[in-house]
Amino acid sequence: MEDPSRPPDHREEARLFALGMRYAGVASQFGITLLVLVYAGNRLDESRGWSPWGVLVGIGLGMSIGIWSMLRQLKKMDGK
Repeated sequence: MEDPSRPPDHREEARLFALGMRYAGVASQFGITLLVLVYAGNRLDESRGWSPWGVLVGIGLGMSIGIWSMLRQLKKMDGK
């Protein structure tokens, strides 16, 4: 039974919140990487007239780099 005179211990909740924020950061980085490379591909399409190849290459590179980075970070997080 808990002692009512002591404040509650929120360490486990704080640990889970911090872990959730790390996972959210990994997902955000994946999304930002994808968006930046798709935008760059779109700009190439507009300036060079390569439509739709710039966007398609941007999607492919964004997915590849994003997944590679995400897997690397998740592996590092599992090691801790």
